[in-house]
Amino acid sequence: MSTNLVNWWIPIVFGYPALFLAITCSATGIYFRKPALLLLGSILSLLPSCYLGATPKLRYFGFSLPIFQILAAYLLHKQRVRLAILLQIPLIGCTIWFLALAISQ
Repeated sequence: MSTNLVNWWIPIVFGYPALFLAITCSATGIYFRKPALLLLGSILSLLPSCYLGATPKLRYFGFSLPIFQILAAYLLHKQRVRLAILLQIPLIGCTIWFLALAISQ
């Protein structure tokens, strides 16, 4: 694998583009009442959450982001839409924190 491929692939998979895509999938899943899109959002947020879990401030909380997405998919399946929306707040908050951290550097 060439170094050029690695240089652009890793920030996309581990960075905020993957988190934005996960939020987009989750919001679309809630809007159209499709739990499968929330599960796709949890898969997309898995690698960035591992990255966030390696930071000292989010050591224990970072790894739980995909779990919130899976719980939201279950709640959406059970027609509990408002709770599913509330479970999106940690992912959105971590994305905003991650983006603010990247901008401040």
